Amino acid sequence: MERACCPPKGIRRIRVGDFEAGVTGLDQALEEARREGRLPADRDLGPHLVAILRRAGNYIPQSEESVYAEALVRLYADFVAEKKQGSNATQAIGGENKMKIEILGPGCARCRATEGNVRKALAELKLDAEILHITDLLEISKRRVMLTPGVLIDGALRSSGRVPTVEEIKQWLQPVPTSR
Repeated sequence: MERACCPPKGIRRIRVGDFEAGVTGLDQALEEARREGRLPADRDLGPHLVAILRRAGNYIPQSEESVYAEALVRLYADFVAEKKQGSNATQAIGGENKMKIEILGPGCARCRATEGNVRKALAELKLDAEILHITDLLEISKRRVMLTPGVLIDGALRSSGRVPTVEEIKQWLQPVPTSR
């Protein structure tokens, strides 16, 4: 059986510069900043998130603080966009219905490979879609995905627990012919 890519409970792996780091309390830190009304463009957001993670018991070297801050701001921007998308799920974007593809997983190498294959398939088919990478384990479980990485296209689960190939994804994205 192939091993799932999820880290131990409570620890999230995040991309920080050229390496991956395990952190605890990330979801709580992002939610705390959102409750405080922080915006991704706030100048002090990165250092603020670093301080929250340090309070949660994470070791973040002073020499790497700016790299962590930059990574956390990117994660926070995705987090805010994801929350906003959830509250606006019934509204069409820009007046048109756009295909929505969700990559579900904590951000490990297999999750990134899955996202890369999705982007390649979209590019080869010259299709536009909204791509969300859902890393929150609670949100992943709400979508009933037990093994990551998972792929949902317009809410339909297409893959779970493996990295789908570009060709396989292209088949999922092909329009279904309608009979007249």
